[in-house]
Amino acid sequence: METVVIVGANFAGLNAARQLAGHCHVKVIDSTENFIWTPNIHEILSGLKAPEKTILQRRKLLTSMGHEFIQANVQAIDINKQVLSLEGGEQLPYDYCLLATGLVRNTYGIPGVDQHTVGFRSSDDALRVRASMQKLLNMGTPFTVTLIGGGFTGVEVLGELLRSHRNSLNCRIRLLETNKQLLPGLPKVVSDDICRLCEAFNVDIRFDSRIKEISANSVVLDTGEELSSDLSIWTAGTTVPDYIRESALESDHRGMLKVNDKLQSHTIARVFIAGDLAGFRPELAKQASHALDMGFIAGRNIVNVINKQPMRPFIPAEKPIALAFGDLNTYVIHQNTVLASPFLALAKEAVYQLYMTQLSTSLPLNTFKKALIDRVVSGVKQYLVPQLSDLNFIKVMHQAEVLQWGGVDDLRTLASAFLISATR
Repeated sequence: METVVIVGANFAGLNAARQLAGHCHVKVIDSTENFIWTPNIHEILSGLKAPEKTILQRRKLLTSMGHEFIQANVQAIDINKQVLSLEGGEQLPYDYCLLATGLVRNTYGIPGVDQHTVGFRSSDDALRVRASMQKLLNMGTPFTVTLIGGGFTGVEVLGELLRSHRNSLNCRIRLLETNKQLLPGLPKVVSDDICRLCEAFNVDIRFDSRIKEISANSVVLDTGEELSSDLSIWTAGTTVPDYIRESALESDHRGMLKVNDKLQSHTIARVFIAGDLAGFRPELAKQASHALDMGFIAGRNIVNVINKQPMRPFIPAEKPIALAFGDLNTYVIHQNTVLASPFLALAKEAVYQLYMTQLSTSLPLNTFKKALIDRVVSGVKQYLVPQLSDLNFIKVMHQAEVLQWGGVDDLRTLASAFLISATR
């Protein structure tokens, strides 16, 4: 029986593993025990989500599929010998390999980032930020929190900080972004609306801000300006893991690994790549939904290759983006259409419920049912009940807006995208 090694048990890796069950000998490698639903970890800051609600145990998931889970760090990949080198010296041979590692934090070589900032890529990071915030609040003196990076993570972290602390007289929040708007690549009306909402609070958003150095109590810009900072949160970028960069696999201008439309490496046919690591053309937004779909196709294609059957191309699905800004607003963005309403937080919660349920289906029935009920009950309490109270419902509906209209075609594809997601 062929041996398939999957490196990375995240969205793409787990979904690929589901497709491979029963077809080959599968080993899945990841450095940590728990899968984390990262699109919602910002909600841990405000207590809207408990950390355990964002976690699935990789070993349980994978062993229930009949696979072997190996908790280890990969040090190198030799594509000619078809061997992975693990930390500690273990050599792991494979017949086919799927690289689905995702990306890691990119500090851009800026002095002080590793020592003096908190990242935001896991539930543990969210808990560290929450604990630091509480410590600063308990001191009872004015303090400044600096968010470095105004992409998805930076904006959603800002929203949760405002949900919890916007009425605190001592808390000042600063967000630094290198571009001329928040959320580069998305319609500017979203950035403009977020900036408008922040005007009512002690928030300072700065564009065209480039970091030169970070210390324990300050952030220094390339202009020489030194900004005081009691807590610095780094959400500014990602890159490929070092061993991927040092491998013989061909990469694109961003460092992502080049793939064909079947998600095979341009360099060697026995290596498949899925998720954020895949340098697919045209370039895709880094969304969990794309990673899940890539994992599905990569897994099916490995099965097809083993069985000497034709492979399927990966065709990216048109899917909307849901972006939460605390309890102040939620945006659903699809092509040139932008809808905004706090009530749309229910749509983002529905996506979380849907995909966590899909990823959990391999678990024993009792475990699956208990986790599903716990998540749904928690979601109803946190989202549906508060939004449907009489006064709040009227207020929320009054706040609903079409910030940008791309036409009827956008609306049709938006509706069909939700239906496709719901039936997968």
